Amino acid sequence: MKINKIYLDMDGVLVDLVESAVKVLSITEQDVFANPNILDEMGVWDMLGSNIDWWENLLPYEWKDDLINACENIATTYILTAPSKTATGSVTGKLLWIREHCPKMFKESRFIITNQKHLLANSSSLLIDDTSRKVEKFIINGGSAILFPQMYNTKEGNRPFNTARELIGYLQNECSG
Repeated sequence: MKINKIYLDMDGVLVDLVESAVKVLSITEQDVFANPNILDEMGVWDMLGSNIDWWENLLPYEWKDDLINACENIATTYILTAPSKTATGSVTGKLLWIREHCPKMFKESRFIITNQKHLLANSSSLLIDDTSRKVEKFIINGGSAILFPQMYNTKEGNRPFNTARELIGYLQNECSG
């Protein structure tokens, strides 16, 4: 099977959403790792979701460029991100973030914003996402997927890599042409 499209999730893969959220809440990253649903329980999306500036200024992970480059050496790569269901500002903020931090992908319109990631699944597509249910749904619909390693998904049985750097090394060494 030849992969010809790679879809990279934005939040939790390219962007440190957790650090940005805890900065404005009275919790720690460890609170989030101990209870991955805490942001939903605290209503963070209602508080921050419509704030375009918050989404636009999310911090990129230090490995963002290495991950994108490793993927682009394998196949055409897209940012595939879901909008917050209750946050109208998330779409505009994410587009502004992509324009700032991934200008080539923005210029080439290599980004997709949808809550229906599984609709892009096929035998030649690969999704890299930090949410196990999205990974599983993508696979069920005929695509390949890798669960991106994060502290909040360490208990997931289908996580093949322990760190972002380990995944990047795999993509660079094992998958590239």
